[in-house]
Amino acid sequence: MRKLCPNIDKEDGLETVLEIPIPEEMYASMGSNAELRWQNMLAWMRAQTSSKRSQPIIAARINELRFLLYMQASTAKYIVQQYIAATGGQAALNAVHSMCVTGEVKISASKFHEGDQTINGKSSEETGGFVLWQKDPDLWMLELLVSGCKVICGSNGKISWRHSSNHQTPISKGPPRPLRRFLQRGPNYEIIHHTMWGYFSQRSGLLIQFEDSRLIGLRTDHGEDIFWETSTESIMDDYRHVDGVNIAHSGQTLVTVFRYGEQSANHKREMEEKWKDR
Repeated sequence: MRKLCPNIDKEDGLETVLEIPIPEEMYASMGSNAELRWQNMLAWMRAQTSSKRSQPIIAARINELRFLLYMQASTAKYIVQQYIAATGGQAALNAVHSMCVTGEVKISASKFHEGDQTINGKSSEETGGFVLWQKDPDLWMLELLVSGCKVICGSNGKISWRHSSNHQTPISKGPPRPLRRFLQRGPNYEIIHHTMWGYFSQRSGLLIQFEDSRLIGLRTDHGEDIFWETSTESIMDDYRHVDGVNIAHSGQTLVTVFRYGEQSANHKREMEEKWKDR
C-alpha cells in the first residue's frame, strides 16, 4: 500500500502521509513511470487547494468530487482484496469448481400485520434440514425440508425449476437464475429497485454482515399490479477452512416482507432463520 506522497507545498519538504492508503495497483495505473504517477497525484491534490482560490466554485467542487470518488474506489478495491486474501486467496477460490453442503435450519415467523391491524398469529419455531449442490457455471440444486414440507429447486443453466410438496401444482419453471433468487415467482415480475451492502471485519477482513433490499413489481393473471418489498439482513459466523477456503459455517437471517397494491391488502411479515453447516 502507498502511504506517503511528496509535499504539495514544498518540493524539498517532508513527505505527506495519505489519509487513505492507495493500493499499489491503483498507483501503478496513474502513469508509466514514478515521476508521472506523482505528478498526477499532485495535480489531484493541488486541485483541492488552488481551485478554491483561483477557479469558480463549481469547478472546485468538480475537482473535489473527482478526488473523493477516486479515493472511494481505491478503498473499495482494497477491502475486496483483503476479503479475498482472508478467504484463502484468489488461487484457492479459483480451484473450487463444485461443492456440497448439508446443514440444519430453524425458521420462526413474527406477527402478521395487515393494513393498520396486527393479527396475533401463533408464533413457533420450525426445525429442518437442507442439502445444497452447486457447480460452475451457475448449476445448482437445493432440497429443503421444514415442518413436513419439502421444497426442491434448481437451475441447469438453461432453465430453473421449483416445486413444493404442499402445493398441488405442476413444477414451476422459468429462466435460469442464481441460487439467491430461487424464491422469485413467475416471469411477470420486474425488479424496480435493488441495493446490496456488505460489512467486513477490520480485524480479519472477512464478510460478517450482508444486507439486501429489493422492490419487485408483479403483474397477476387478472392484470393487477402487486408490489413486494423484501429486506434481508444476514450475519455470518464460525469461519473455518475447507480445502483451503475460509467459509462461514453458521449464521442467521432476518427477512422483512411488505406487500401492497391497488387490489391487495397491505401486509407486513417478519421471519428469522438460523442455519448451521454440519
